[in-house]
Amino acid sequence: MQENQRNVMAIFRKMLNLADEKFAKIKMEGNRLIFDSSADLQTYETLREHLEKGAAEETKISEEEQQARESSLRLLREEGKTKP
Repeated sequence: MQENQRNVMAIFRKMLNLADEKFAKIKMEGNRLIFDSSADLQTYETLREHLEKGAAEETKISEEEQQARESSLRLLREEGKTKP
């Protein structure tokens, strides 16, 4: 989980660096970002895709951890029932 969060934070940093470097070249129209160059747009889209994958991975890890906790609790309860 921590490694995934570090990766997500690194992607956020890259996005912020892109925004900082291209400050005057990126415009906001409505709810859309408008880039002056297709290379900048491609960089942004790639970072956004990585961010979505990182978020999906974090959700998956959280669900797996929750399932492991529930399984452990079930085992403890069953063990408590079998002991006198």
